[in-house]
Amino acid sequence: MENPIISMAQAKFVVISKHTRSLAMHVGNESHASFHMLVCRFLENDQDLFAAVIAPRDNPHHLAQRVVSFISAYLRVTDRATLEQEMLRCIESYLRQHALNAPPSPAG
Repeated sequence: MENPIISMAQAKFVVISKHTRSLAMHVGNESHASFHMLVCRFLENDQDLFAAVIAPRDNPHHLAQRVVSFISAYLRVTDRATLEQEMLRCIESYLRQHALNAPPSPAG
């Protein structure tokens, strides 16, 4: 058995698919008062799953682990470590492209 296939789609989404099932994942960041976080939200068949995976903004590896855990509930994952590495590459690529990993501006 193989892991789900991960691909970058459009500018805002990563698509995770296996057989006939497919999840779209949006990577973004949010800031609230004194903390900053990375957030992944999910769609299936263009329907919002009202689910989010959150991790500290400076820890995309932790976000990748949480994303793979979430994906495992929907799609069969045979090699979690490899899928986490692939997901981390996608997240880091997205962050580089969108400069979301820039440090927060100092409060003045």
